[in-house]
Amino acid sequence: TGQLIHLHINDIMKMSLSVAGLTMGIPIAMGANKITGLGNPTNAQDATTKTYTNTEDDNHQTAAEATAAAALAAHHAGATDEHDGIYDTSAEVSAKANAKVSNTVYDAAAWNNITNIAPSKDAVRDVFVGLTGAVTYKGIWDPADAYPAVGKGWWYLVSVDGYHAADGLGTPARWYEIGDWIIWNDTETEWNILRNVTGDNILRVSPGDDIQIAIDKIEGIGEGTIVLLPGRHTITTKLDIGDINANVNLTIEGFGDVSEIYMNADIKTFDINNCGSLVFKDFKIDVTQVTTIGMRSIECIAVNDGHITIENIFFSDDGGISYGVYIASKDVIVRNCRFHQMNVGIYATTGGEKVKIYENYFYDLSDVAIQLLNINNVAIFDNYIDGNVENTNQGVYITNVEYSAINDNYMVDCVIGIYIRLQSDRNQVSDNTIVSCSTAGIDIDVGDYNSINGNMLTGNGDGILLEAGASNNFISVNMIENSTNEDIDDNSDGTNYIVDSAGVTFRDNANSAIVIKNHFTTDHRYHGVVIDIENGNLGFGLPGYISANNTVAQADCDDVSKMPVMGVSVGDNKMLIQGVIYDATYAFANGAVVYCQDNGILNDALPGNVGDYVQVIGLAIDADTLLVNISLEY
Repeated sequence: TGQLIHLHINDIMKMSLSVAGLTMGIPIAMGANKITGLGNPTNAQDATTKTYTNTEDDNHQTAAEATAAAALAAHHAGATDEHDGIYDTSAEVSAKANAKVSNTVYDAAAWNNITNIAPSKDAVRDVFVGLTGAVTYKGIWDPADAYPAVGKGWWYLVSVDGYHAADGLGTPARWYEIGDWIIWNDTETEWNILRNVTGDNILRVSPGDDIQIAIDKIEGIGEGTIVLLPGRHTITTKLDIGDINANVNLTIEGFGDVSEIYMNADIKTFDINNCGSLVFKDFKIDVTQVTTIGMRSIECIAVNDGHITIENIFFSDDGGISYGVYIASKDVIVRNCRFHQMNVGIYATTGGEKVKIYENYFYDLSDVAIQLLNINNVAIFDNYIDGNVENTNQGVYITNVEYSAINDNYMVDCVIGIYIRLQSDRNQVSDNTIVSCSTAGIDIDVGDYNSINGNMLTGNGDGILLEAGASNNFISVNMIENSTNEDIDDNSDGTNYIVDSAGVTFRDNANSAIVIKNHFTTDHRYHGVVIDIENGNLGFGLPGYISANNTVAQADCDDVSKMPVMGVSVGDNKMLIQGVIYDATYAFANGAVVYCQDNGILNDALPGNVGDYVQVIGLAIDADTLLVNISLEY
């Protein structure tokens, strides 16, 4: 150990040496490639069987492999079109790939598919993570309950329609519908709403919710619809329309009688001050708790005269206390409504005009179905009024009303069907059916130039009653029967023109007349009393007599068998027996007596032959006009 050993060997073919822990101090010289038994190197200092000195050798390529690689590189460098299967260099492909995919924000407006940045899936994922992390679904919520627990981005699904009052933090009073979302806004400390159903201008009001808040909400928007859901909507203060927005366009509708507004106080139901257009339809108003006589269910005093339609509303009372609809506004329609046990169904007065009331049903009212006072231009038609054995005083009652029409209504069991009083002039009352009214079917107290015609009046006290103040009214062709007093009872101090089913009647104390005009401008015209009788179409303006076969032929004063003259032909088998006739062929002297001549014509000279029969036919008003007033003396 620790000793140096020197070996000197010459010319030996084979040597075996086994030494443990031996280190050679000098290199061993051997012939080229004569060392055997070597393997692959493990350590850097290990001997190997072969060394490599060029790139191909370093990559373990053979000479053939190196040649093939060189050929491929040359082909790659010379590729110029897509048939070679190469589009870009590796650097270019990498550049474009990096240009299109990035974790930066995607600019959609500037995208050109080549050089702009598209978001990577990581970037897209990050966006959705932020979004979904901003809101969190927490459950359902009923607006009748308190607002739920809060948390940033927490949202709830509204489960029922309803109203919720302001929360005192920042959330206003609001209407909700099934399907809406409420989302907590942590920045503003309030609940925001996401409308998913009908939007802010259609509000569905459940029983128990405040209808006035819904009205104010729509007025704030300017237009919209309030839907009264089925059930009893109890109110204790009147509902105002038009206080916030004078031009609001509003519809309040329900589901028929099952949507009921119940007045639990002695107040009006609706007070309409202004509107652009307003529609009430399809609900019930119960005013059985009202105690003040004349309290108005719907009061229309729209000073800006917006259009108002009240349709299919059921007004229900049980004590004959309330008014159904009170109108002091222009352009109002009330149609297809029902009024039960009200004091007055519809009352229209000063300020109202262009009002239409039609197809309504009134029954068992305590005073009047329809009352008009100091109003003009009203149409009342196709209404049914059942007085329930005189419980209703008047079907229609008008005072100081002009240019209105009361047509095609049916009234039964009232005290008076239609009552016209206190200077109501120039109104039309026609084609009404009035039955079993104890005082009168139609009563004109004070009124001029009213037209009463075509009515059927059956079983009333008087069919038509004309009181002292009735004057210059035209009463014609009414069917009146079974009156317990008079068909037409004329107690007037003025002149009324009356034609009833029995004919033309001139009443006592009346300066009445049939007025026949005689100012003709067209040939072959006439006015007067005419008999329809076969005359063989005797020429116009010729005198005729009744022949033996009961027809009319031309008269002749010199033949007694062709006399006397019974009338003057006016064509179409008609003979004028009294009246005025105009014929341009006449040539009379003004004021002359006119006779039948022997040639069967009319002339103002006496017949000239002995034995001719002389018969006066009439008097010449002028050369072409004859007043026919035939004398039977000849």
